[in-house]
Amino acid sequence: MDPTSSHNPDAIARRRADEIRNRLAAAAQFLQHGAIDSAIEACEAALIIEPDNADALRLLDQVHHFDLQRSVQDWIADAAVRLSRDDLAGARALIARVRAAQPDLPEALRLESLVLERERSRAVQRYVSEAFGSLDRGAPDAALKAADAAIALDALNRDAHEARRLAFEALNAAELRGDRDRHALVEIDQARAEAASGDLDAALKRLRRFPGLHPLVEKTARELTLQLIEQQEQAVAAAARSAPTRVDLRPADTLRAPAAQPAPAKGAAPAPRRHSRALIAYAVVVTLIAIGGGLWFVTGGSLRPVAPNGARVDMNVTAPAAASPSVEAASAAATPEASVTAAPAVAPPPVPLKPVVRRRVVTPDPEAAAAAVANEPAPEPAPPVDPGPTDEQKIQAVLARYTQAYASLNADAVARVVPLDAAQLRTLSGRFKQLSAFNVRFDRQQPILFTSDTANASVVCDVTITQVAQDGDQSRPVSARRVFEFERVDQDWRIVRVR
Repeated sequence: MDPTSSHNPDAIARRRADEIRNRLAAAAQFLQHGAIDSAIEACEAALIIEPDNADALRLLDQVHHFDLQRSVQDWIADAAVRLSRDDLAGARALIARVRAAQPDLPEALRLESLVLERERSRAVQRYVSEAFGSLDRGAPDAALKAADAAIALDALNRDAHEARRLAFEALNAAELRGDRDRHALVEIDQARAEAASGDLDAALKRLRRFPGLHPLVEKTARELTLQLIEQQEQAVAAAARSAPTRVDLRPADTLRAPAAQPAPAKGAAPAPRRHSRALIAYAVVVTLIAIGGGLWFVTGGSLRPVAPNGARVDMNVTAPAAASPSVEAASAAATPEASVTAAPAVAPPPVPLKPVVRRRVVTPDPEAAAAAVANEPAPEPAPPVDPGPTDEQKIQAVLARYTQAYASLNADAVARVVPLDAAQLRTLSGRFKQLSAFNVRFDRQQPILFTSDTANASVVCDVTITQVAQDGDQSRPVSARRVFEFERVDQDWRIVRVR
Protein backbone atom coordinates (compact mmCIF):
# COMPACT_ATOMS: atom_id res chain seq x y z
CA MET A 1 0.00 0.00 0.00
CA ASP A 2 1.22 3.47 -0.88
CA PRO A 3 2.22 5.30 2.31
CA THR A 4 1.14 8.56 0.77
CA SER A 5 -2.36 7.32 0.12
CA SER A 6 -5.25 9.09 1.85
CA HIS A 7 -6.31 5.86 3.39
CA ASN A 8 -3.00 5.50 5.17
CA PRO A 9 -3.69 5.69 8.99
CA ASP A 10 -0.31 7.15 9.73
CA ALA A 11 -0.80 9.94 7.24
CA ILE A 12 -4.22 10.69 8.73
CA ALA A 13 -2.72 10.78 12.21
CA ARG A 14 0.00 13.18 11.12
CA ARG A 15 -2.56 15.43 9.45
CA ARG A 16 -4.71 15.39 12.62
CA ALA A 17 -1.73 16.30 14.78
CA ASP A 18 -0.77 19.11 12.43
CA GLU A 19 -4.34 20.47 12.53
CA ILE A 20 -4.38 20.40 16.32
CA ARG A 21 -1.04 22.23 16.51
CA ASN A 22 -2.30 24.86 14.05
CA ARG A 23 -5.47 25.35 16.05
CA LEU A 24 -3.60 25.66 19.32
CA ALA A 25 -1.06 28.08 17.80
CA ALA A 26 -3.93 30.26 16.60
CA ALA A 27 -5.56 30.09 20.02
CA ALA A 28 -2.31 31.22 21.62
CA GLN A 29 -2.08 34.12 19.18
CA PHE A 30 -5.69 35.10 19.90
CA LEU A 31 -5.06 34.92 23.64
CA GLN A 32 -1.95 37.07 23.33
CA HIS A 33 -3.96 39.76 21.54
CA GLY A 34 -6.85 39.51 23.99
CA ALA A 35 -9.28 37.91 21.54
CA ILE A 36 -10.75 35.59 24.14
CA ASP A 37 -13.70 34.40 22.08
CA SER A 38 -11.50 33.50 19.06
CA ALA A 39 -9.04 31.74 21.35
CA ILE A 40 -11.85 29.71 22.88
CA GLU A 41 -13.17 28.75 19.42
CA ALA A 42 -9.69 27.63 18.32
CA CYS A 43 -9.24 25.52 21.45
CA GLU A 44 -12.67 23.95 21.03
CA ALA A 45 -11.86 23.14 17.33
CA ALA A 46 -8.72 21.33 18.44
CA LEU A 47 -10.69 19.39 21.04
CA ILE A 48 -13.21 18.35 18.40
CA ILE A 49 -10.38 16.70 16.52
CA GLU A 50 -8.94 15.15 19.70
CA PRO A 51 -11.20 15.60 22.80
CA ASP A 52 -8.57 14.32 25.20
CA ASN A 53 -5.73 16.46 23.90
CA ALA A 54 -3.90 17.68 26.98
CA ASP A 55 -2.38 20.75 25.31
CA ALA A 56 -5.79 21.90 24.08
CA LEU A 57 -7.37 21.39 27.49
CA ARG A 58 -4.54 23.25 29.26
CA LEU A 59 -4.71 26.16 26.81
CA LEU A 60 -8.47 26.32 27.16
CA ASP A 61 -8.08 26.60 30.96
CA GLN A 62 -5.59 29.41 30.48
CA VAL A 63 -8.01 31.21 28.20
CA HIS A 64 -10.83 30.85 30.73
CA HIS A 65 -8.59 32.03 33.56
CA PHE A 66 -7.51 35.02 31.56
CA ASP A 67 -11.14 35.74 30.71
CA LEU A 68 -12.04 35.50 34.42
CA GLN A 69 -9.19 37.80 35.42
CA ARG A 70 -10.35 40.34 32.90
CA SER A 71 -13.95 40.06 34.11
CA VAL A 72 -12.84 40.44 37.74
CA GLN A 73 -10.98 43.62 36.91
CA ASP A 74 -14.00 44.91 35.04
CA TRP A 75 -16.25 44.09 37.99
CA ILE A 76 -13.90 45.80 40.43
CA ALA A 77 -13.71 48.91 38.26
CA ASP A 78 -17.49 48.96 37.88
CA ALA A 79 -17.94 48.48 41.65
CA ALA A 80 -15.62 51.43 42.36
CA VAL A 81 -17.64 53.59 39.96
CA ARG A 82 -20.92 52.59 41.59
CA LEU A 83 -19.47 53.27 45.04
CA SER A 84 -18.43 56.77 43.98
CA ARG A 85 -22.00 57.33 42.79
CA ASP A 86 -23.27 56.12 46.21
CA ASP A 87 -24.93 53.09 44.53
CA LEU A 88 -24.18 50.77 47.42
CA ALA A 89 -26.51 47.98 46.29
CA GLY A 90 -24.92 47.72 42.79
CA ALA A 91 -21.41 47.89 44.23
CA ARG A 92 -22.19 45.15 46.72
CA ALA A 93 -23.53 42.83 43.95
CA LEU A 94 -20.38 43.26 41.84
CA ILE A 95 -18.11 42.71 44.84
CA ALA A 96 -20.03 39.49 45.59
CA ARG A 97 -19.18 38.26 42.06
CA VAL A 98 -15.53 39.06 42.56
CA ARG A 99 -15.48 37.33 45.96
CA ALA A 100 -17.09 34.26 44.38
CA ALA A 101 -14.41 34.15 41.66
CA GLN A 102 -11.46 35.12 43.86
CA PRO A 103 -12.37 35.14 47.58
CA ASP A 104 -9.05 36.55 48.79
CA LEU A 105 -8.53 39.25 46.20
CA PRO A 106 -7.20 42.31 48.17
CA GLU A 107 -8.90 44.87 45.96
CA ALA A 108 -12.24 43.17 46.42
CA LEU A 109 -11.75 43.08 50.20
CA ARG A 110 -10.88 46.77 50.27
CA LEU A 111 -13.95 47.70 48.24
CA GLU A 112 -16.14 45.52 50.44
CA SER A 113 -14.90 47.31 53.61
CA LEU A 114 -15.64 50.69 52.00
CA VAL A 115 -19.15 49.58 51.11
CA LEU A 116 -19.72 48.29 54.65
CA GLU A 117 -18.42 51.55 56.15
CA ARG A 118 -20.63 53.60 53.86
CA GLU A 119 -23.67 51.47 54.69
CA ARG A 120 -22.96 51.73 58.40
CA SER A 121 -22.54 55.51 58.22
CA ARG A 122 -25.79 55.78 56.28
CA ALA A 123 -27.57 53.59 58.83
CA VAL A 124 -26.19 55.69 61.71
CA GLN A 125 -27.40 58.91 60.08
CA ARG A 126 -30.79 57.33 59.48
CA TYR A 127 -31.09 56.22 63.11
CA VAL A 128 -29.92 59.63 64.40
CA SER A 129 -32.44 61.44 62.18
CA GLU A 130 -35.14 59.06 63.36
CA ALA A 131 -34.18 59.72 66.99
CA PHE A 132 -34.37 63.51 66.64
CA GLY A 133 -37.59 63.22 64.65
CA SER A 134 -39.10 61.13 67.44
CA LEU A 135 -38.03 63.78 69.95
CA ASP A 136 -39.71 66.48 67.88
CA ARG A 137 -42.88 64.39 67.73
CA GLY A 138 -42.81 63.86 71.49
CA ALA A 139 -41.96 60.13 71.38
CA PRO A 140 -38.89 59.75 73.66
CA ASP A 141 -39.20 55.94 73.79
CA ALA A 142 -38.77 55.61 70.01
CA ALA A 143 -35.99 58.21 70.12
CA LEU A 144 -34.09 56.22 72.76
CA LYS A 145 -34.43 53.01 70.73
CA ALA A 146 -33.14 54.69 67.55
CA ALA A 147 -30.26 56.33 69.42
CA ASP A 148 -29.20 52.97 70.91
CA ALA A 149 -29.23 51.42 67.43
CA ALA A 150 -27.01 54.24 66.15
CA ILE A 151 -24.57 53.83 69.05
CA ALA A 152 -24.41 50.06 68.40
CA LEU A 153 -23.14 50.83 64.88
CA ASP A 154 -20.92 53.79 65.83
CA ALA A 155 -20.05 54.01 69.51
CA LEU A 156 -18.26 57.37 69.06
CA ASN A 157 -21.01 59.24 67.24
CA ARG A 158 -21.64 62.45 69.19
CA ASP A 159 -25.06 63.13 67.67
CA ALA A 160 -26.27 59.68 68.67
CA HIS A 161 -25.11 60.19 72.26
CA GLU A 162 -26.74 63.63 72.33
CA ALA A 163 -30.02 62.17 71.05
CA ARG A 164 -29.83 59.46 73.71
CA ARG A 165 -29.24 62.04 76.45
CA LEU A 166 -32.14 64.18 75.25
CA ALA A 167 -34.37 61.11 75.11
CA PHE A 168 -33.54 60.31 78.75
CA GLU A 169 -34.23 63.92 79.73
CA ALA A 170 -37.56 63.83 77.88
CA LEU A 171 -38.51 60.61 79.65
CA ASN A 172 -37.59 62.09 83.03
CA ALA A 173 -39.49 65.29 82.21
CA ALA A 174 -42.51 63.25 81.13
CA GLU A 175 -42.36 61.35 84.41
CA LEU A 176 -42.10 64.62 86.35
CA ARG A 177 -45.00 66.09 84.36
CA GLY A 178 -47.04 63.01 85.15
CA ASP A 179 -46.33 63.40 88.85
CA ARG A 180 -47.09 67.12 88.61
CA ASP A 181 -50.36 66.44 86.77
CA ARG A 182 -51.40 63.92 89.39
CA HIS A 183 -50.56 66.39 92.16
CA ALA A 184 -52.53 69.10 90.36
CA LEU A 185 -55.58 66.84 90.02
CA VAL A 186 -55.46 66.00 93.73
CA GLU A 187 -55.29 69.68 94.68
CA ILE A 188 -58.10 70.53 92.26
CA ASP A 189 -60.34 67.83 93.73
CA GLN A 190 -59.70 69.07 97.27
CA ALA A 191 -60.31 72.69 96.21
CA ARG A 192 -63.61 71.77 94.55
CA ALA A 193 -64.65 69.89 97.69
CA GLU A 194 -63.94 72.98 99.81
CA ALA A 195 -65.84 75.15 97.33
CA ALA A 196 -68.79 72.77 97.42
CA SER A 197 -68.85 73.09 101.22
CA GLY A 198 -69.09 76.88 100.82
CA ASP A 199 -65.48 77.81 101.69
CA LEU A 200 -64.41 79.43 98.43
CA ASP A 201 -61.63 81.45 100.09
CA ALA A 202 -59.89 78.32 101.37
CA ALA A 203 -60.25 76.69 97.95
CA LEU A 204 -58.63 79.65 96.22
CA LYS A 205 -55.81 79.78 98.79
CA ARG A 206 -55.11 76.10 98.19
CA LEU A 207 -54.84 76.64 94.43
CA ARG A 208 -52.60 79.69 94.88
CA ARG A 209 -50.20 77.62 96.99
CA PHE A 210 -49.66 75.19 94.09
CA PRO A 211 -45.99 75.54 93.04
CA GLY A 212 -45.46 76.95 89.57
CA LEU A 213 -47.97 77.35 86.76
CA HIS A 214 -50.31 74.59 85.67
CA PRO A 215 -53.09 75.06 83.10
CA LEU A 216 -55.65 72.95 84.96
CA VAL A 217 -54.96 74.73 88.25
CA GLU A 218 -55.20 78.16 86.58
CA LYS A 219 -58.48 77.22 84.89
CA THR A 220 -60.01 75.95 88.13
CA ALA A 221 -58.85 79.09 89.99
CA ARG A 222 -60.57 81.30 87.41
CA GLU A 223 -63.80 79.33 87.74
CA LEU A 224 -63.79 79.54 91.54
CA THR A 225 -62.98 83.26 91.40
CA LEU A 226 -66.02 83.85 89.22
CA GLN A 227 -68.13 81.84 91.68
CA LEU A 228 -66.80 83.93 94.58
CA ILE A 229 -67.62 87.20 92.76
CA GLU A 230 -71.12 85.96 91.94
CA GLN A 231 -71.63 84.88 95.57
CA GLN A 232 -70.56 88.33 96.82
CA GLU A 233 -72.89 90.08 94.35
CA GLN A 234 -75.79 87.92 95.52
CA ALA A 235 -74.99 88.76 99.15
CA VAL A 236 -74.95 92.49 98.38
CA ALA A 237 -78.27 92.23 96.53
CA ALA A 238 -79.84 90.30 99.41
CA ALA A 239 -78.63 92.89 101.91
CA ALA A 240 -80.10 95.67 99.79
CA ARG A 241 -83.46 93.90 99.63
CA SER A 242 -83.55 93.30 103.39
CA ALA A 243 -82.63 96.94 104.31
CA PRO A 244 -85.58 99.04 105.81
CA THR A 245 -87.21 101.58 103.49
CA ARG A 246 -87.27 105.18 104.71
CA VAL A 247 -90.73 106.85 104.54
CA ASP A 248 -90.92 110.67 104.35
CA LEU A 249 -93.80 111.76 106.64
CA ARG A 250 -93.79 115.40 105.60
CA PRO A 251 -96.94 116.79 103.96
CA ALA A 252 -97.12 116.28 100.26
CA ASP A 253 -97.29 120.00 99.54
CA THR A 254 -93.96 120.55 101.27
CA LEU A 255 -92.13 117.98 99.15
CA ARG A 256 -90.60 119.68 96.20
CA ALA A 257 -88.20 118.39 93.67
CA PRO A 258 -84.86 120.11 93.62
CA ALA A 259 -84.72 122.97 91.24
CA ALA A 260 -83.07 122.12 87.99
CA GLN A 261 -79.79 123.86 87.39
CA PRO A 262 -79.85 125.94 84.25
CA ALA A 263 -77.54 124.70 81.54
CA PRO A 264 -74.53 126.94 80.95
CA ALA A 265 -74.84 129.20 77.97
CA LYS A 266 -72.77 128.46 74.93
CA GLY A 267 -69.42 130.17 75.21
CA ALA A 268 -69.90 130.97 78.91
CA ALA A 269 -67.09 130.42 81.37
CA PRO A 270 -67.19 127.03 83.08
CA ALA A 271 -68.45 126.81 86.65
CA PRO A 272 -65.75 127.19 89.28
CA ARG A 273 -64.30 124.01 90.54
CA ARG A 274 -65.23 122.83 94.02
CA HIS A 275 -62.80 123.52 96.77
CA SER A 276 -60.99 120.61 98.21
CA ARG A 277 -61.67 119.42 101.74
CA ALA A 278 -58.58 121.19 103.05
CA LEU A 279 -59.73 124.55 101.68
CA ILE A 280 -63.22 124.09 103.13
CA ALA A 281 -61.79 123.23 106.54
CA TYR A 282 -59.51 126.28 106.34
CA ALA A 283 -62.48 128.55 105.51
CA VAL A 284 -64.52 127.14 108.45
CA VAL A 285 -61.64 127.78 110.89
CA VAL A 286 -61.21 131.35 109.62
CA THR A 287 -64.97 131.97 109.99
CA LEU A 288 -64.93 130.69 113.60
CA ILE A 289 -61.99 132.95 114.40
CA ALA A 290 -63.87 135.91 112.93
CA ILE A 291 -66.97 135.16 115.03
CA GLY A 292 -64.87 134.90 118.17
CA GLY A 293 -63.19 138.22 117.38
CA GLY A 294 -66.58 139.88 116.89
CA LEU A 295 -67.80 138.65 120.27
CA TRP A 296 -64.63 139.97 121.87
CA PHE A 297 -65.22 143.34 120.29
CA VAL A 298 -68.87 143.45 121.42
CA THR A 299 -68.11 142.49 125.02
CA GLY A 300 -65.49 145.18 125.35
CA GLY A 301 -62.46 142.95 125.36
CA SER A 302 -63.62 140.51 128.01
CA LEU A 303 -66.32 137.97 128.41
CA ARG A 304 -68.16 138.64 131.68
CA PRO A 305 -69.57 135.68 133.64
CA VAL A 306 -73.21 135.51 134.67
CA ALA A 307 -74.33 134.88 138.25
CA PRO A 308 -76.73 132.07 139.12
CA ASN A 309 -79.62 134.54 139.54
CA GLY A 310 -79.10 135.86 136.03
CA ALA A 311 -77.28 139.07 136.96
CA ARG A 312 -74.10 139.97 135.08
CA VAL A 313 -71.01 140.06 137.29
CA ASP A 314 -68.89 143.18 136.97
CA MET A 315 -65.25 142.14 137.14
CA ASN A 316 -64.01 145.78 137.00
CA VAL A 317 -65.54 146.89 140.38
CA THR A 318 -63.08 147.44 143.28
CA ALA A 319 -63.70 146.19 146.82
CA PRO A 320 -65.95 148.37 149.08
CA ALA A 321 -64.34 150.76 151.63
CA ALA A 322 -64.24 150.09 155.35
CA ALA A 323 -67.41 150.95 157.38
CA SER A 324 -67.44 154.08 159.58
CA PRO A 325 -67.27 153.83 163.40
CA SER A 326 -70.76 155.31 163.87
CA VAL A 327 -72.33 152.79 161.67
CA GLU A 328 -70.48 149.97 163.40
CA ALA A 329 -71.59 151.25 166.81
CA ALA A 330 -75.18 151.51 165.76
CA SER A 331 -75.04 148.07 164.40
CA ALA A 332 -73.58 146.73 167.60
CA ALA A 333 -76.24 148.45 169.67
CA ALA A 334 -79.01 147.06 167.63
CA THR A 335 -77.70 143.50 167.77
CA PRO A 336 -75.95 142.75 171.07
CA GLU A 337 -75.43 139.07 170.15
CA ALA A 338 -73.55 140.09 167.06
CA SER A 339 -71.42 142.47 169.03
CA VAL A 340 -70.32 139.70 171.29
CA THR A 341 -69.48 137.09 168.59
CA ALA A 342 -68.64 139.11 165.49
CA ALA A 343 -65.00 139.60 164.64
CA PRO A 344 -63.66 142.87 163.40
CA ALA A 345 -64.19 143.19 159.68
CA VAL A 346 -61.04 143.30 157.56
CA ALA A 347 -61.26 144.81 154.11
CA PRO A 348 -59.85 142.63 151.26
CA PRO A 349 -56.97 144.08 149.26
CA PRO A 350 -57.93 145.78 146.06
CA VAL A 351 -57.71 143.70 142.88
CA PRO A 352 -55.66 145.42 140.18
CA LEU A 353 -57.47 145.61 136.86
CA LYS A 354 -55.75 145.31 133.50
CA PRO A 355 -56.53 147.93 130.94
CA VAL A 356 -58.83 146.81 128.17
CA VAL A 357 -57.30 147.04 124.73
CA ARG A 358 -59.76 146.77 121.89
CA ARG A 359 -58.26 145.41 118.69
CA ARG A 360 -59.82 145.51 115.31
CA VAL A 361 -60.39 142.03 113.99
CA VAL A 362 -60.12 141.72 110.24
CA THR A 363 -62.16 138.86 108.87
CA PRO A 364 -60.29 137.27 105.89
CA ASP A 365 -62.17 136.49 102.72
CA PRO A 366 -62.55 132.67 102.37
CA GLU A 367 -62.44 132.87 98.59
CA ALA A 368 -59.27 134.96 98.69
CA ALA A 369 -57.70 132.49 101.11
CA ALA A 370 -58.68 129.60 98.86
CA ALA A 371 -57.26 131.41 95.84
CA ALA A 372 -54.02 132.07 97.70
CA VAL A 373 -53.71 128.42 98.61
CA ALA A 374 -54.49 127.41 95.02
CA ASN A 375 -51.85 129.82 93.66
CA GLU A 376 -49.11 128.47 95.89
CA PRO A 377 -46.47 126.71 93.81
CA ALA A 378 -46.64 122.95 93.98
CA PRO A 379 -43.81 121.35 95.93
CA GLU A 380 -41.07 119.92 93.80
CA PRO A 381 -41.30 116.14 93.48
CA ALA A 382 -38.72 114.15 95.31
CA PRO A 383 -35.93 112.83 93.10
CA PRO A 384 -36.67 109.28 91.91
CA VAL A 385 -34.96 106.55 93.86
CA ASP A 386 -33.32 103.90 91.72
CA PRO A 387 -34.62 100.55 93.04
CA GLY A 388 -31.86 98.67 91.23
CA PRO A 389 -32.30 95.64 89.00
CA THR A 390 -35.18 93.29 89.71
CA ASP A 391 -34.80 89.59 90.44
CA GLU A 392 -35.88 88.78 86.86
CA GLN A 393 -33.19 91.06 85.45
CA LYS A 394 -30.56 89.51 87.72
CA ILE A 395 -31.52 85.99 86.56
CA GLN A 396 -31.37 87.09 82.91
CA ALA A 397 -27.86 88.41 83.59
CA VAL A 398 -26.84 85.01 85.01
CA LEU A 399 -28.14 83.28 81.86
CA ALA A 400 -26.15 85.73 79.72
CA ARG A 401 -22.99 84.84 81.69
CA TYR A 402 -23.82 81.16 81.09
CA THR A 403 -23.77 81.58 77.28
CA GLN A 404 -20.64 83.77 77.43
CA ALA A 405 -18.79 81.19 79.53
CA TYR A 406 -19.44 78.42 77.00
CA ALA A 407 -18.58 80.72 74.08
CA SER A 408 -15.21 81.49 75.69
CA LEU A 409 -14.24 77.74 75.60
CA ASN A 410 -12.97 78.14 79.16
CA ALA A 411 -13.99 75.36 81.52
CA ASP A 412 -13.07 77.43 84.59
CA ALA A 413 -15.39 80.23 83.41
CA VAL A 414 -18.21 77.70 83.05
CA ALA A 415 -17.49 76.35 86.54
CA ARG A 416 -17.90 79.86 87.94
CA VAL A 417 -21.45 79.95 86.57
CA VAL A 418 -22.54 76.29 86.81
CA PRO A 419 -21.40 73.99 89.66
CA LEU A 420 -19.06 71.27 88.24
CA ASP A 421 -17.12 68.57 90.02
CA ALA A 422 -13.50 67.70 89.18
CA ALA A 423 -14.40 64.94 86.69
CA GLN A 424 -16.90 67.14 84.85
CA LEU A 425 -14.38 69.98 84.75
CA ARG A 426 -11.70 67.72 83.20
CA THR A 427 -14.16 66.32 80.65
CA LEU A 428 -15.37 69.76 79.64
CA SER A 429 -11.83 71.10 79.38
CA GLY A 430 -10.80 68.22 77.11
CA ARG A 431 -13.88 68.73 74.97
CA PHE A 432 -13.17 72.45 74.58
CA LYS A 433 -9.64 71.63 73.35
CA GLN A 434 -11.17 69.78 70.37
CA LEU A 435 -13.47 72.66 69.42
CA SER A 436 -13.03 76.07 67.87
CA ALA A 437 -16.49 77.33 68.82
CA PHE A 438 -19.31 76.35 71.19
CA ASN A 439 -22.44 78.43 70.81
CA VAL A 440 -25.45 78.31 73.16
CA ARG A 441 -28.60 80.13 72.01
CA PHE A 442 -31.84 80.57 73.97
CA ASP A 443 -34.66 80.25 71.44
CA ARG A 444 -37.61 80.48 73.81
CA GLN A 445 -37.91 81.10 77.53
CA GLN A 446 -40.90 80.54 79.79
CA PRO A 447 -41.75 82.88 82.71
CA ILE A 448 -39.47 82.67 85.74
CA LEU A 449 -41.09 80.86 88.67
CA PHE A 450 -40.19 81.86 92.25
CA THR A 451 -40.88 79.97 95.45
CA SER A 452 -43.13 81.51 98.09
CA ASP A 453 -40.15 82.81 100.08
CA THR A 454 -38.40 84.02 96.86
CA ALA A 455 -35.28 82.14 97.93
CA ASN A 456 -35.28 79.86 94.88
CA ALA A 457 -36.38 80.16 91.29
CA SER A 458 -36.54 78.08 88.11
CA VAL A 459 -37.02 78.77 84.42
CA VAL A 460 -37.59 76.46 81.42
CA CYS A 461 -35.68 77.41 78.25
CA ASP A 462 -35.41 75.95 74.74
CA VAL A 463 -31.67 75.87 74.06
CA THR A 464 -29.88 75.29 70.73
CA ILE A 465 -26.24 74.14 70.90
CA THR A 466 -23.86 74.34 67.93
CA GLN A 467 -20.29 72.99 68.06
CA VAL A 468 -17.48 73.63 65.57
CA ALA A 469 -14.44 71.34 65.55
CA GLN A 470 -10.86 72.49 65.10
CA ASP A 471 -10.91 71.44 61.42
CA GLY A 472 -13.98 73.60 60.79
CA ASP A 473 -16.46 70.71 60.77
CA GLN A 474 -19.71 72.03 62.29
CA SER A 475 -21.97 69.56 64.04
CA ARG A 476 -25.69 69.44 63.54
CA PRO A 477 -27.45 72.01 65.79
CA VAL A 478 -29.03 70.25 68.73
CA SER A 479 -32.15 71.74 70.34
CA ALA A 480 -33.17 70.73 73.83
CA ARG A 481 -35.41 71.92 76.62
CA ARG A 482 -33.43 72.71 79.76
CA VAL A 483 -34.61 73.59 83.28
CA PHE A 484 -32.36 76.07 85.08
CA GLU A 485 -32.69 76.11 88.88
CA PHE A 486 -31.42 79.14 90.85
CA GLU A 487 -30.92 80.08 94.48
CA ARG A 488 -30.54 83.52 96.01
CA VAL A 489 -27.10 84.41 97.35
CA ASP A 490 -27.13 87.75 99.21
CA GLN A 491 -28.48 90.21 96.60
CA ASP A 492 -27.66 88.06 93.53
CA TRP A 493 -28.66 84.69 92.05
CA ARG A 494 -26.63 81.66 90.99
CA ILE A 495 -27.35 78.46 89.06
CA VAL A 496 -27.48 75.36 91.26
CA ARG A 497 -28.54 72.79 88.67
CA VAL A 498 -29.29 72.43 84.95
CA ARG A 499 -31.39 69.47 83.91
